Order: sequence, then C-alpha cells, then structure tokens
Amino acid sequence: MMVENVRDVKPHVAHDQLICRLLLKGNLKEFHGLWHGILKPGTHTAEHAHLYEEFYFIISGDGIMTVGDEKREVKALDVIAIPSGAKHGLLNNTDGDITYICAAAPPFRGDEGMLRRDEGYKPDSEFKKMVEEGKIDTGIK
Repeated sequence: MMVENVRDVKPHVAHDQLICRLLLKGNLKEFHGLWHGILKPGTHTAEHAHLYEEFYFIISGDGIMTVGDEKREVKALDVIAIPSGAKHGLLNNTDGDITYICAAAPPFRGDEGMLRRDEGYKPDSEFKKMVEEGKIDTGIK
C-alpha cells in the first residue's frame, strides 16, 4: 500500500505557472502518476502534449480547458479526459484558485512523455522563483 499526504510533498512549478505536487510515482505496473495541482487566479498551464493519456478532476474553482482545437468552461467536480498526443492547457480566468487532481497512464520515466509545447515557449522563471521563496501561497496549509 502506498499512502501520501499532499501536505508532506514539496511543491514545484510545472507547465509555466502550475503549482504542482507529484503524489504517487510510477510504482504500479499500469499507472504513471498522480498529481495535485493549483492554478492561481490569472495563471495558466502552457499548452503541451504527452505520449500518455491524462485525466483531470477539478476539485474546486473554474476556468477554461483547451484540448486540441476545443475550448470549454470547466468547474468543480468536472472530469476531463485528454487523449494521448492531444495538445492541452488550463486557464484560470477567475479570482479564485483552481485545484485539481491529474492522473496519467501508461507509465514512463522522466520527460520522455512530453511531446511538445507552444512555439516560443519560455518557462516562467520569475513565477517559479516566487513559489520557491514562499512569496506565492501554494494552497496547502
């Protein structure tokens, strides 16, 4: 049995402005990982694609999810299925946090599952630095 508490996992910044915690790593045969994500108001995940499928479960908040050419409003208790290879991103266009869980399969190691990001993508290093310095609330008390 594997048990992980989100309070015990140090946050990091992924996909530009996502405060992320990897809760479970690919220790199970058919499962890659489980993440807890927080998007602060006015932030987004840079559009990207993976070799694996992903599922987002929105715990709280609402925003705009893009999968391929389709954009839809998403809200608490929505589940979003993202096919393998589909470009996707999440925008928080509200004044509250979006909190969600993301699961991915099949297993892989490291960045080998990343297919692409937007052209001209540059990581938001200032946002990452502010999270690392504790200047941005990472949402877990």
